[in-house]
Amino acid sequence: MSIPTAPTLLSPFNGENENDNTPTFTWICGENAENHRLLVDNENTFASPVIDNVMLGASDNTWTKLDNGYADGTYYWKIIAIKGENYNSSSVWTFNVDTLPPNKPTLISPENNKLDNSLSQTFKWTQPPENSLPLTYHIQIDNEASFTLPHVHENSAVTDNTYPYTFSTDGTYYWRIRARDNAGNPGAWADNFKLTLDITPPTAPTLALPENNKLDNILSQTFTWTEPEAGVTYHIQIDNEASFASPYVHENLAVTDNFYPHTFSADGIYYWRVRAKDAANNWGPWADNFKLTLDTTPPDAPPLVWPADGENINDNILTVDWNAVPDASTPVLYRCYVDNDANFLSVDHDSGWTAATEYTTPELAEGVWYWRVQAKDNAGNVGDNSSRSFRVDVTKPTTPSNVSPVNGENTNDNTPLLDWSDSTDVSLPITYNLYVDNDSNFSSVDYTQIGLTSSQYQFTSELAEKVWYWRVQARDNAGNVGDNSASRSFRVD
Repeated sequence: MSIPTAPTLLSPFNGENENDNTPTFTWICGENAENHRLLVDNENTFASPVIDNVMLGASDNTWTKLDNGYADGTYYWKIIAIKGENYNSSSVWTFNVDTLPPNKPTLISPENNKLDNSLSQTFKWTQPPENSLPLTYHIQIDNEASFTLPHVHENSAVTDNTYPYTFSTDGTYYWRIRARDNAGNPGAWADNFKLTLDITPPTAPTLALPENNKLDNILSQTFTWTEPEAGVTYHIQIDNEASFASPYVHENLAVTDNFYPHTFSADGIYYWRVRAKDAANNWGPWADNFKLTLDTTPPDAPPLVWPADGENINDNILTVDWNAVPDASTPVLYRCYVDNDANFLSVDHDSGWTAATEYTTPELAEGVWYWRVQAKDNAGNVGDNSSRSFRVDVTKPTTPSNVSPVNGENTNDNTPLLDWSDSTDVSLPITYNLYVDNDSNFSSVDYTQIGLTSSQYQFTSELAEKVWYWRVQARDNAGNVGDNSASRSFRVD
């Protein structure tokens, strides 16, 4: 009797994962077989087969378990062709019964509620534990948390636990993943994650203070600007060049308010600008830079010109003047104070700030007056005072009295010494004007001496023999000229 040929196994395929616990076995029958025997066991020794069906005919090439299915696990199966006492066995194949779905993947990145400024994203998740490998994944991306059709994007055949995708526009999106094992069991969806994409930068802030081209005398400044939108941070740059060439005078990339205090180390010309960064890390454009000039150096004390210090003046309304001072911050203003107190405790007269370099006083009482001038530059720096004093004296000095020769005296000295009493006055020194004539009316004065500092005069040239008349007047240092003394005569013989 001939031996039948070995059957050829068809399905379940060797090593196949099945999510059907009642799989249908198929094969090619062995030639010359009178019947076939199907063996299925969870051990490859087939010591105690789960299935041992000897009732298969010569042409039967399929069989399905109709009662309770197989428990999940790995099984071995083979077909034996039988003819009489002879038999021939197929090869042994395995299959896995897996009716359990894989666990939910754990979503990793982009993390839930992420805000990002890149349209190109790579989605990542963990691979859940699974017997029927490899897993494939189903990803859905939508702009609704309900994932209502149509979806923004979907792929049900992802073979890796990462997935790159480039969005076409900004927006709020939701994404979720589920796994399908090699047995065909689809798992449950992972809880969806939210992703917000924003590639639109904020607008430029509007700079406010210090205003453009500000000139100031304070090194500590607070920069302020308008807020282009909520939730932004700011980048401020301060430099001494309008081009903002590095290195900068100062820079801060993480300013959280729309104001920023900074103290400069030195006077100078500075430029500042600000830009905003939104929560998605989009940097907006720079605001147009503003210029700031700092000048903390006060101008010099103005040089006083007139009146000279201690000068006596016979005008009670006078114009004091001074020289202008140079300064980097023009225009320079001046302020003149006039007071009868050297300490200027209660200033009597104040010019106020003026661009002029002179000040005309109101009518001043006689006496000593003090005046001072200070300068203020355009940055507000006020310099030191220059101080002087002057005396207002509009009262004539007292009238001198002729002393000798006595009136009508005859003298044989033709270079006589004339003597008179001292005049008194507050504006010293006093000088004297001497007039000598041979006419009692002094119609054509023969001898005149102006500005004598002594109260006597010795003739140096000889007088002619005749009667001479003489008189004296005093002049104080303020320029007030007193009355002539009473005229007296003497005869040179």
